[in-house]
Amino acid sequence: MTIESTQFNPTCCRPSMGRRFFQDVGQLLVRPGVFFGTLADTRRLRDALIFMGLVTIIHSVPASLLMQAGGSIFIGLHMLNALAMPVITASLLYPVLRVWAPGRFDFALLLAVTAYANVVVLFAWIPGLAPWAELLKYGLIGLGLTRTGGIGGWKAFGAILCATVMLLLLFYGLQHLAGV
Repeated sequence: MTIESTQFNPTCCRPSMGRRFFQDVGQLLVRPGVFFGTLADTRRLRDALIFMGLVTIIHSVPASLLMQAGGSIFIGLHMLNALAMPVITASLLYPVLRVWAPGRFDFALLLAVTAYANVVVLFAWIPGLAPWAELLKYGLIGLGLTRTGGIGGWKAFGAILCATVMLLLLFYGLQHLAGV
């Protein structure tokens, strides 16, 4: 048996889920451009969904404990919000980018970008930081769109703006239907 006859097994040395989570958080906070630049080549959708789930759990517990009328219902609501918003954002970005940048994005890539941009909710539970974290999240989504799909910054900004307008119209339409 020589070194040339052995086969490399990439699954033998994969870091654990916890270690990979902390590596991803660190890289997203310190060098997000590099992270999103290698996203399509190194990460799978499964990794992004696991990351989103862990971020959601870490966010929901302290956020619900800080509420004065706390309870398990608020943990569920925070978890639902943190899990649903990346999916909704990717669902709204998908038709916009199908028109503006055809063939560059599929839904799985958009969901991965929005799931990893959701890293900011780790800090959103701190009182006063939620609005700034939300702005940073959309900035990370824009950076992710430019790095993964190769579109320009203005096109990414326009796509996020269109998705935001579509989300607002969706909420207003649902309020109108509910009679609120």
